[in-house]
Amino acid sequence: FPVTISTLNLNANVTSVVFTNPPGSGRGFSKFIQITQTGAFTVAWPASFRWEGGSAGTVSGSAAVDLLAITSVDNGATIHATLSKDRKVAT
Repeated sequence: FPVTISTLNLNANVTSVVFTNPPGSGRGFSKFIQITQTGAFTVAWPASFRWEGGSAGTVSGSAAVDLLAITSVDNGATIHATLSKDRKVAT
């Protein structure tokens, strides 16, 4: 069950998200993506994403750090997604 961690720095609106090279038929994967941006950009998530609570996540906006966690147990046919917004270091 491969797990990967990536970063994404938004500098424009994202109109399409595509994941390539899933691990193979009958296998699953998890991916964590740290999302940062300098503006108020949007992301159009794939229809295969199934969101916690049923509503698609929206990124926080300028100077925020969000964490997208996705998991699939069917080689990407269905992707369970959670967006943890505006992560900060505890003070």
